[in-house]
Amino acid sequence: WFLAVFIFFSISKTKLPGYILPLAPALAILVGRVWYENISNPPLSPFSKGGLFDGIQFREQQHKIPPFEKGGMGGFNRINKSVTFCAVIGFLIAGGLIYIPTFLNSSPLAARYIYEPIEGVGVFYIMGGFIILSMILFILSMKIFPKGISFGILVMMMTLTTILLLNGVAPIADKYLQTPLREFSRMAGAMSAKDGGEIVAFNLNNPSVVFYARHPVIEFRPKDQKQLLETIASTKNIYVIAKDFNIDWLLSNPNVHIIKQKGVYILLTNQRPNT
Repeated sequence: WFLAVFIFFSISKTKLPGYILPLAPALAILVGRVWYENISNPPLSPFSKGGLFDGIQFREQQHKIPPFEKGGMGGFNRINKSVTFCAVIGFLIAGGLIYIPTFLNSSPLAARYIYEPIEGVGVFYIMGGFIILSMILFILSMKIFPKGISFGILVMMMTLTTILLLNGVAPIADKYLQTPLREFSRMAGAMSAKDGGEIVAFNLNNPSVVFYARHPVIEFRPKDQKQLLETIASTKNIYVIAKDFNIDWLLSNPNVHIIKQKGVYILLTNQRPNT
């Protein structure tokens, strides 16, 4: 189930983040099973009776319990490695989240997508700080409290992080990554429906433009520059949606006029505006 969805959408050329949501139940079942086994039958801790520091009793216990079965030292080591891995990943994610506002304000690449000041970037600091706090509590609880409490801390962290992600981060990402494309596609669709023109997607995901425009779309790639210029030179109204990366050759064409630009997306036509 997990692999089928993961592999299919990894290979798929066109996809949106929401397409992989079916992975969540499968992943939750796998993680839940691991936690259930370790909470119900916790591996032998070296600090418990029969553990590493219980001398002769530990050695006798280890002869009775194979190292990689429940209660063996192999099981304990695996849990330790899992906790360490989880903590490292958590701290790396938190660091990345805290750095995002700096990246957005200083990176030339990010500046190309940002067409107006970003509001609400404080959510990245909140998420980063919350994940760091949760990881610290998670590590301490694994050493001091029953593992059920550790599991609860992770569930709380994931729940609140998901809420912040959906309500704080997703709107920002949608505004600067998808809104211009959606807006231009709808504009081109409306104009084409009115005057019988054609819509061209240059070096973009054609299905996304078709979906938003509700109109057939002609797709051109960088290798099709000659065909695109020939299409623009036709007598029909042509509306081109593209990113402003390496299209100076297109913008310099006297038959090309800019209707609107927002971020990296640009909407062009072969007709002079207001004619």
